[in-house]
Amino acid sequence: QGTENTYTLLALVARRPLRPLPPPAPPLYAPPMADVSDSVLSQSVVRSLGDKLYDKRKGAALEIEHQVKEQCEKEDVAGVRAVISSLSSTFAFSTQANHRKGGLIGLAAVAIAVAPDVDAFLADLLPPVLKCFTDQDNRVRYYACESFYNIAKVARQLLIRSFNEIFDALCKLIADSDPNVQNGAQLVDRLMHDIVTESTQFDMDKFIPTLGVRIKVINPYVRQFVCTWITVLDSMPHIDMLDYVPQFL
Repeated sequence: QGTENTYTLLALVARRPLRPLPPPAPPLYAPPMADVSDSVLSQSVVRSLGDKLYDKRKGAALEIEHQVKEQCEKEDVAGVRAVISSLSSTFAFSTQANHRKGGLIGLAAVAIAVAPDVDAFLADLLPPVLKCFTDQDNRVRYYACESFYNIAKVARQLLIRSFNEIFDALCKLIADSDPNVQNGAQLVDRLMHDIVTESTQFDMDKFIPTLGVRIKVINPYVRQFVCTWITVLDSMPHIDMLDYVPQFL
């Protein structure tokens, strides 16, 4: 009887409709996607831009500058944006410090190349550089100062609309534990003094809340930095800092 029951069960199973097999599990290893830099930048530039030697990275930046100038002559805006995107995502946001350094010098090279039309690209150029101001690697922070300085020399008055973000980032850099980074931040700060004092469109009402936050920081470097800016702003003929004292003290 046991054998008959077994045969009956097997027969019932055989008559059941087949269920579709479950989809195969995803592979444990997925092949990497093609790097956007492969199609935007030459392989020699990609290699040199991530090199540990500064001269190699500088050479790659000069090639990027030449490439972008040619794109500008052809009015290839999409091509320029693709270069900036590659320098940001593949290099400036890389987990490798040398790649981040390469991305920073590359972004500065783009700014120099697009100088007459930098306004069209500034919103893409600034964020990765400002992000590197707080990098864990002190050399990356230093090269971020260098990159920003070169971008600022080109953009100048166009930076006024981003002044709050720049001021806030400089507040942190000016108190950096690395003396080279501090020196780099001071050079950027002096350039920003010139840019702001040349401006007739500086928005004090927008800046005062940021000043009010930073003036309460107890770090002596930051306090000196803030006091210097109060002096700079007070020296501008169309600004009377006494009118704003109740708002930030």
